[in-house]
Amino acid sequence: MTRCRLPLELELHILELALPPLRMTAVKGRVDFCLAVSLVHRSLTAWAQQHLHEQFLFVYKNRDGELQRLEQRKRDATAAEEGWQPTYILLDLQDLDQDLGLETCHFCSARFFDEDSSDAEEHRLNDQFADWDPGCDVVYLGGQVHTWLKQTPRLGIRLPHSMLNLSGTLGRRLLELDSGACLECWYDPMGLTELCGGKIVLSNYTVNRWFPPCHTLRTLVLASSECILDNLGDFARAVPNLHDFVSHLSMPNFSSDVLKYLPADLRRAFFISYDDFDLEDDNKMRHLTFRKPAKLELCSLVKLRSPSRSLPASEMANFETLCAPLVAAFTEEGAEFRYKLSSRPAEEELADVMGALGL
Repeated sequence: MTRCRLPLELELHILELALPPLRMTAVKGRVDFCLAVSLVHRSLTAWAQQHLHEQFLFVYKNRDGELQRLEQRKRDATAAEEGWQPTYILLDLQDLDQDLGLETCHFCSARFFDEDSSDAEEHRLNDQFADWDPGCDVVYLGGQVHTWLKQTPRLGIRLPHSMLNLSGTLGRRLLELDSGACLECWYDPMGLTELCGGKIVLSNYTVNRWFPPCHTLRTLVLASSECILDNLGDFARAVPNLHDFVSHLSMPNFSSDVLKYLPADLRRAFFISYDDFDLEDDNKMRHLTFRKPAKLELCSLVKLRSPSRSLPASEMANFETLCAPLVAAFTEEGAEFRYKLSSRPAEEELADVMGALGL
């Protein structure tokens, strides 16, 4: 008995819609998805192979010859597809500190070797892949790696503990940085003014200083991150031409004060949080003194709640009451204010926003 199938064009369209995005948190699932599709039917193999070659994942290991291993991986990919150049590169450098011969983290004091290990005495510096300047505690990627990364449109880096010099290695359209290895403060990535694409995603990241304004940055996503500000006006001065801003379990979170000090060019702002939003003025009066960025078209709040809890009508009613003045004020300004209570996982809410922003 012959199985019924949809027309191939429709099947491929469905696969395109189901394909995980080219982002750090989804790229492994994207590879697994493509591998699975390639085994379903030979008519889908070419589609799966094409998308398999769009990303390149490389996990740096504490062993000799890592640059050679990277070069071999690149040669194999080029042999499989003529003129191969990945759209997205994910570089996991969380093991780089140990290979540089470092014993402890300068920021969080984490040890890379056991106290009784003789490995700490063995200098493992692989200066072809990366080099370390002990004078300023900064790691520089080797020339071959630097040149290759500079060509990719979208770049994700899982950062080491050591401060990594990112100058000249930025993705042309998107840069994703995950500092989960060390939650201490990093240099301000938005101060890297050569960023051309204008989109940065920061995960588990703490920014504690502001360099001269980054006029090229258009989209900023903070995921479990924090910007330490001396005053709220610093944010707008640092990213004056920002169009889209996402704060996901991050600071700054939404408040009437934050709304006033967002960049004047901002078009869309999204806030996702388990914490309560500050929806009143500092004087706690219900009447809100409204001021928003002049070009802001949409502000969206998602208040996360435990999925195990049922939603009391009083909780939703109270949230609606607090949001009502903002809804009215935005409508009067020709803009939109959205809000909702959600029991979905935080990652799913973020994925929806990233999809809406084309990320």
